[in-house]
Amino acid sequence: MLIASNNRYTSSSLHLRPREAAPAEPKGVQPQAPKDGFSKDEQQELDRWNERNRFDMGELKTPPAGQTDPEIENARGYVSDVLDRVAGDALSKRGLELRLEIYSGDVPQAALDDNMYGEQAWKEQHPDKPWPVRAWLGAPDDSKAPIYRMAINLGMLRALETEDELAFILAEQAEILLDHDKRDPNNEELL
Repeated sequence: MLIASNNRYTSSSLHLRPREAAPAEPKGVQPQAPKDGFSKDEQQELDRWNERNRFDMGELKTPPAGQTDPEIENARGYVSDVLDRVAGDALSKRGLELRLEIYSGDVPQAALDDNMYGEQAWKEQHPDKPWPVRAWLGAPDDSKAPIYRMAINLGMLRALETEDELAFILAEQAEILLDHDKRDPNNEELL
């Protein structure tokens, strides 16, 4: 299942034109989770999730909780639609929990991540509480399936000139993910 926003994936009618540049990183807009309503531990977990790929991909512009710039959300909707067209059926058939994320990095990159150490650590420290990331993403807490993250940064979106180029990159990432899931359905090895 593709998780493209804080809710389950639904097709978006928001599109960038194929040759339009990716949105510039908004000045002064920093995704911030609302501090009210989160426990200290939940805030730390949100910060950990947001920092996970920062070194390689840049700042996470689409956090699981908190505000996202509307232009970035439109870009994610467009990328989600393209991913759905090239691999949506295969991903849905496998029942994968997939979160599409946009990062700020300038060097063109796309990546996959399946490190579920955070969930394991949370459950060890808080055995009586569900992992908050699953709730923020709308993923079932009782699921044993990992939450895969497909990351693409603004540098990649700016570098691509056509929707076909984006479709190729996304199809390649989806193929890697589907192959990993087929070989390692229990996700015992890192992707």
